[in-house]
Amino acid sequence: MRDAGRLTGASDEVLISVVASREERADEALEGLHERYAARLLSYFCTHSRSKADAEDLAQNVWTQVFQSAGQCQRGEFRKWFFTIALNKLRDHQRRRRSHATVPFFEAEGAVTVDFDHDERKNALEECLKQIGGEFVATLIKVKLEGLPVNEIAEKYKISNAAVYTRVHRGLQQIADCVKAKLKLTE
Repeated sequence: MRDAGRLTGASDEVLISVVASREERADEALEGLHERYAARLLSYFCTHSRSKADAEDLAQNVWTQVFQSAGQCQRGEFRKWFFTIALNKLRDHQRRRRSHATVPFFEAEGAVTVDFDHDERKNALEECLKQIGGEFVATLIKVKLEGLPVNEIAEKYKISNAAVYTRVHRGLQQIADCVKAKLKLTE
């Protein structure tokens, strides 16, 4: 890595374009953005949500969305785009809280709602968790089911916070695909 410091002073736009490209240094670029904006984002959510846990979940959802949608960021508009995502995540969260709707874990990532009984869906999810395994699912379980903070997981595995977000996203995708296959869902 002869140009390891190249991303250090890069603009937000350069960093988000590297994230969008999914090239080898995408995690490093996402970590650079995370270092710049994480504290401000968490502070914003702490101010507008009921608990620190909710604020941390919202922040994680924003970083996952940033990773997923990086290619949609318009040139020169990163901050506006980033905080629009944050505002939309907060609004969605507040709307869900008002309606008190609960969504099963694996439906949250885009599984089609079909009238399966609870046991069938639960069994499919449990089978997929065992079948897939690996670092993506292990990280996903620690964040989503055990509720461990992202920075704690990052320190434990000696990876960046951005890498944790990436693993959670990829784990969710693998599980959603597996559950769809087991329940024979089509999009």
